[in-house]
Amino acid sequence: MKRNTYCTRRQNTRGSEKPTTIINTRHLCSIRRQEEEEEEMEEEEKEEEEKEEEEKEEEEKEEEEKEE
Repeated sequence: MKRNTYCTRRQNTRGSEKPTTIINTRHLCSIRRQEEEEEEMEEEEKEEEEKEEEEKEEEEKEEEEKEE
């Protein structure tokens, strides 16, 4: 089970008068996570398509062998 984690990154500012601030990039991390999930879905779809094509090729070969 995934825990709800907050992604934070430090932004260093120039000059000693400005302190180092921590920016909450939770939104950016959620966007990245969505993109990664979409990429995984696309990869799975490609793999399924390749499997279907291979199955079709095998069926065609079997039909040709039967005809001979």
